Amino acid sequence: MKGEGLHAVAPAFSGSPYRNAKYTKPSRGSITFLRDRILQVLFLVLGICYVGLIIYYRSMLAQDEASQQALSSTLTTLQDRHSEQMARQKAKLTEAQMALKTKEDALVKAERRLQAMDSVVEHLEKNQLVQALRKQNLFFNHLRWGKGPTRVVLEMRAVKGDDERAVEEVELEMAPFDVMPHVIHWFLTMVETGYWDGCHLIRNARHVLQFNCHARTAVTGNDRLLARVPGAGVADGKIGGFQSIVFQEFSPDFNHLPFTLGVAGRPGGEDFYVNLVENTISHGPGGQGPEPDPCFAKVVRGREVLEGWHGRLGNEFLDPKEYVLVKRMYIKG
Repeated sequence: MKGEGLHAVAPAFSGSPYRNAKYTKPSRGSITFLRDRILQVLFLVLGICYVGLIIYYRSMLAQDEASQQALSSTLTTLQDRHSEQMARQKAKLTEAQMALKTKEDALVKAERRLQAMDSVVEHLEKNQLVQALRKQNLFFNHLRWGKGPTRVVLEMRAVKGDDERAVEEVELEMAPFDVMPHVIHWFLTMVETGYWDGCHLIRNARHVLQFNCHARTAVTGNDRLLARVPGAGVADGKIGGFQSIVFQEFSPDFNHLPFTLGVAGRPGGEDFYVNLVENTISHGPGGQGPEPDPCFAKVVRGREVLEGWHGRLGNEFLDPKEYVLVKRMYIKG
């Protein structure tokens, strides 16, 4: 048997485990068990995916809710800012309207004052008796006191207290004679005759210092004056009669600015006052009535004296113990 060795099949290893192995068909129970396990794994995976989807959805909802809250907060902030801006604009508009109304009211009042001033000036110019008196006063002013403006010195001291002997001076300058001829004639005549000697500063108001002669006595008054005036109360210093101006003379060229002098009352006098503030509205035409207070002089020296009394004295009408005495008033030079 030549060649048998060449075609002989090698014998199987005696130790191989597959040598005698046979195929065994799986049972129905094994298949069912395996299928159940696969289904369980599949359901588990699906459950995990479902839970993940729920968690993801809830997170998305939370993010959406946070976004909505942030958007709502932003909208609220914008609305608040818009409301504040609208409120500020409305306040500014209201303020502007009030300012406009105030200006309109002031303009109306100014127009009324101008009309009143024009009316006063026109009335004085048309009144022939008034114009004749003014011309006569102007003539006598020049005869007695020259071209002007004339200056007057006012000597003051306290009635009681430490300042009783201390005399302080205030110098006044009259308005031009042709501006206020009547009131200047009235005032300078009373100065020249010594009428104001022994009179008093009797009122310390916020806006004026007011003088009159109601409390003058024989001790404080001018003896020569009291002796020669018929009917004068020499014992008590009282002087009866008509000490007022004849008419409310006024010129817009000489108005009630600070430290100018005005005549109080209707008809004005004997009281006069020093303006401490601008009183062109309250004391000018249309202020305290249709007729203004005459303004006829200004303080040219001694403002600090008046300011000192204003600061030291009580308010409004003074107690007689606080009166400031007009020791003397005379025409300078």
